[in-house]
Amino acid sequence: MSIFSHLPRRATIAIALMLLVGILALEAGREGLSNFYALLANQELNHPSMTEQRFQEDGGGRAMHYLTESLRYSPNNAWALEEMGVLQIRRLPLFAGPIHALTALNTARGANAHLHRALLERPTSSFIWANLARSKPSLNERDGEFLQALRRADELGPWEPEVQKMVIYLSLTVWDRLDPDQQASVVQTMERAAKRDAQYVTNVAKSFNRIDLVCGIKYVKPVVGNAECNPVKNSK
Repeated sequence: MSIFSHLPRRATIAIALMLLVGILALEAGREGLSNFYALLANQELNHPSMTEQRFQEDGGGRAMHYLTESLRYSPNNAWALEEMGVLQIRRLPLFAGPIHALTALNTARGANAHLHRALLERPTSSFIWANLARSKPSLNERDGEFLQALRRADELGPWEPEVQKMVIYLSLTVWDRLDPDQQASVVQTMERAAKRDAQYVTNVAKSFNRIDLVCGIKYVKPVVGNAECNPVKNSK
């Protein structure tokens, strides 16, 4: 027999509502704490004192602690999941060499898993899609999912500078595997990015020996000059 069976119906409903409010308040409190720790991690990683040298020395250890606490309070917090994935990608150069190969592999797998979970919560985030694509080469996976992640990032974040940079660079690493539509889309992204930073777009294109892709972009012409583009045109 229920402990509430002897109570009036209204009293039973009131108690049930109070329990529901208590549960919701507890969940809200846990989510709030999770977001607080994610904020601390974000501030730690983006603080002016976090130089590349300092990061190499401690690997963002304090930020890692904050994100671990954030996910302890809310395992599905998309913000913390994405931050954790990005932090793990950033830590990969710390594990260079054969001695740390297994650690590097596990770190890359962890980053990929965290970003997949983040996408379940925010499937329309261009940043998560771009970082998912960024995590794949470390796993030696330039597969269909890698190409899809690049496509989705490009579609969802056409004017996001950081997304543009990741899409352009990663797309050029697999240029010959992109279909014509995706190649055309990436060239359009290069043109949008060149409005803000023509030098970056030019440098990336040069690093892949694909200056031909940017010679038709008006924002790039003052940076490249006719001397570099004319030989490309004459060779066609």
